[in-house]
Amino acid sequence: MTVRRILIATPIVLVAALVAGIAVWWFFVRETHSLATNAPAITTELRATAGATPAPTAASGGALTFRIIPERSEAAYFADEQLASLPIPDTAKGSTNAVSGEFRLTPDGNLDPSLPAKFSVDLTTLKSDKDMRDRRVQEQGLETSRFPTATTRWRRRYTAGRR
Repeated sequence: MTVRRILIATPIVLVAALVAGIAVWWFFVRETHSLATNAPAITTELRATAGATPAPTAASGGALTFRIIPERSEAAYFADEQLASLPIPDTAKGSTNAVSGEFRLTPDGNLDPSLPAKFSVDLTTLKSDKDMRDRRVQEQGLETSRFPTATTRWRRRYTAGRR
């Protein structure tokens, strides 16, 4: 090989290696899905209108009832997986906005024990970026043909002297 060919080939090889390294990081290494660790800030608009009942009444003891806004809510699952087509493990995410429910807060910000918090998610609407994963999660993992909805009711119980 002549010096001239080496001088021409070296930058081309370096650029190709750089592009390949960036592509490997972008498609296989970077983490794109993760659980939220902090609640998002509640905007002034949401504080004013976000499904809260108009004004607290004497009957409710000053508590406010809040309803879930499906367009602004999301239920999601995260699954660690190793695909045959990818050499590196990945975290998959499936989500839905088919969420409903309500909860009541007392004036001091605690859940009102007189009304259980209720939440419901339509599991048949969970979608990820792969149809095959969606079918497997719904048919084998969650058995949505038998259990199409996930529902929870939560009531904080108080015991004398304990919280």
